[in-house]
Amino acid sequence: MRKYFCLILIILITGSICSQELNFDVNKLKFYNLTFHTTEKEIVNTFGKPEINYLLDGCDYYAGRDADGNPYRQLKYKNISFIGSPKENYILQSVLFDRNGKIFIKYDDIILNGKMTRTEFIKLFKRYLGDYTLENLDTEFKEMIPIYMKSDDGLYFRFKDDKLVKIEYWSPC
Repeated sequence: MRKYFCLILIILITGSICSQELNFDVNKLKFYNLTFHTTEKEIVNTFGKPEINYLLDGCDYYAGRDADGNPYRQLKYKNISFIGSPKENYILQSVLFDRNGKIFIKYDDIILNGKMTRTEFIKLFKRYLGDYTLENLDTEFKEMIPIYMKSDDGLYFRFKDDKLVKIEYWSPC
């Protein structure tokens, strides 16, 4: 009986470690010291007043309204945008990188910027790529690599001329 208990315990621990390995943790993302989920006040204090602040409608991330029926907004700046509401906070929606690497996001100690190559990205993040193989990444996902989070939503990492150019948050309707 004790053998079976030990075996079950080993399987549970191993399964737990492996499943954690596959979950991309957006809480490790830092952009100008802002976290992936942040407040409007923190965004405005960091970047100033948004260039465009408008209501979203239809099938954009939150289907247009928060739990209280208030419209969601997009806070848009030159190379970045956030989406959410003042009550439920905002998430980093997209970042357009420059070729010089001045605009960057940190994931733990990894710096993601316009200098990062697709090959470097795959090497650093392959544990989060799930069932994707290098073969189907090279054919089906030559210019865009998806990394999914714990639910159906995820991040699209877009490449052009083998360099990282954009990160976009994606969620199904």
